[in-house]
Amino acid sequence: MRTPPVTVSGVGLRRLRIDDAREMTAVLADPALYTFTGGQPPAEDNLEKRFAIKAPGRSPSGAETWLNYIVTLETEQAAVGYVQATIPADTTTADVAWVIGTPWQGRGIATAAMTRFLDVLRDHRITELTAHIHPDHTASQRVAKRLGMTRTGEIVEGGERWALALEPQM
Repeated sequence: MRTPPVTVSGVGLRRLRIDDAREMTAVLADPALYTFTGGQPPAEDNLEKRFAIKAPGRSPSGAETWLNYIVTLETEQAAVGYVQATIPADTTTADVAWVIGTPWQGRGIATAAMTRFLDVLRDHRITELTAHIHPDHTASQRVAKRLGMTRTGEIVEGGERWALALEPQM
């Protein structure tokens, strides 16, 4: 299924492509992005390999659907981050994450991108959403709250689980 670019509040989403690696290497280059998640900025060749695995939208085993979208700004026509969801086979639950490059943070881009992404998830018949957010990552907690997510109190690998029951599209 070919998904066209879409926009909400000047923020667009487009399906991940392998050739996004070069641009995303620059977006993900700031070590500060990894303060709460660990790791370090990816090299372009490593990102290209990762995107080659993710771009088809399914885990190699077929056990999961992967929805990966690049976040863009209409004004810049450039990538500024990504949103993603992992959906185990035969479920209606998606685990989501969002990353916006440091220069674009604090402008509501993550909230706008995730708001649009919720529509994509509804199109995939997702009824429950989860995210795992580091207890000290207040910016991501604000995004989760704006989306209507609530804390569950459950800690998984250092991240607190947040959840949201999605209403079907009308």
